[in-house]
Amino acid sequence: MKVEFMLAVLLVTIAGLSTVIGSFIIFLPKKKRHENLGFLLGIAAGVMLCICIKELLPEAEELLSEWYAFPTSSLILVGSLFIGLALSLILDKLLHHHNEVEEHDEHCHMCNVGITAAFTMALHKLPEGIAIFIAIYDNYKVAIPFALAIAIHHIPEGMIVSAPIYYATGNKKKALLYSIGSGLVLPIAGMLGFVFLKPIFNNLTEGVLLSITSSIMFYLTFKEIIPASLKYGNKKVTVFAVILGIIFIYLLELI
Repeated sequence: MKVEFMLAVLLVTIAGLSTVIGSFIIFLPKKKRHENLGFLLGIAAGVMLCICIKELLPEAEELLSEWYAFPTSSLILVGSLFIGLALSLILDKLLHHHNEVEEHDEHCHMCNVGITAAFTMALHKLPEGIAIFIAIYDNYKVAIPFALAIAIHHIPEGMIVSAPIYYATGNKKKALLYSIGSGLVLPIAGMLGFVFLKPIFNNLTEGVLLSITSSIMFYLTFKEIIPASLKYGNKKVTVFAVILGIIFIYLLELI
């Protein structure tokens, strides 16, 4: 087995599992307070919105425009967003099929928020894992700084997944397992994609996947995370936290 392949596996795995760092940040406060959860969810909302608007959608638009000329590329992007919305509605129905009960069970509701976030983050990592794995394999000279940058960007994702589950159940192990599971999607997707999907993994498929993921992340943010932040915190806390989450993503670019 080539050294480049083993190096790619190692670095992508480390980058993916950096979500664990985000989980431990959530575990730091000794007391679980609803105000803290509202603040953390607000930051999560800001992070997700900024990732979608600043990174995923522009990248998807660029990839699709390299494959098709305007307006075809834009129509494909919009169509993919609607596909993501449809998938969001289906996922929402599957996870909230006991709505009447959940209205009286905040713990159940918050668990669903965390599980949905884990699923969304995992979906986001499918095309990302393949692209990162191939990039590291093809140019190992820039592998370490590239993997470090990816790892730093995944820390807030661990916070997004862990916070609702931990505050709902008080179970650090459960929150950590979901965070690890979400992080492991990156190396698994990278390896499987490299072995089986590299011939068909192109700008078109990556652009469509990124657009679908963006739509699902938008839905989760506005349908679940922001309302939950308002519920456990207040308007001022939520607005302040969302702005902090957006600022946080921009600060990560300086590293």
